Amino acid sequence: MKFSSLSPLVALALLAPSATSAQAPDLDKLDKACTAAARAIAAANPPPPPTTQLVATHFARTTTHRCYVLLTQIAAGPPAANIRTLYRGEKRQVLAIASDVGGARSGSVFDPSHVAQGPLQNGYDDALGYIDSKMAFDEVP
Repeated sequence: MKFSSLSPLVALALLAPSATSAQAPDLDKLDKACTAAARAIAAANPPPPPTTQLVATHFARTTTHRCYVLLTQIAAGPPAANIRTLYRGEKRQVLAIASDVGGARSGSVFDPSHVAQGPLQNGYDDALGYIDSKMAFDEVP
């Protein structure tokens, strides 16, 4: 749409911020807060040597505006281990854990709104699916 084809009052109305946009959250500020939360969570949960810890964040911009922080601890072993812990960044609350230590898999989801998908591999598949769903990229409308 070209503004030159609109009357000056209509063009000003389109350019002026609306009442709803003034109430919209500052997404960049929330995204930075999510990154800061990830750093704090990682610092509070240092991995035991010689474990490697990876930190990933996901700020759900288009859906819930929630911050998710995923800590993944990887140890070469023996036994080899891969432990994923998902946090709700704003509250520093553990939402799910999925672990594979020496081939023994287990997992738990602590989100009360979550409906378990089944007890496969002691909850590992359910927890991993939950973690993957929260860390997935938002679709841009």
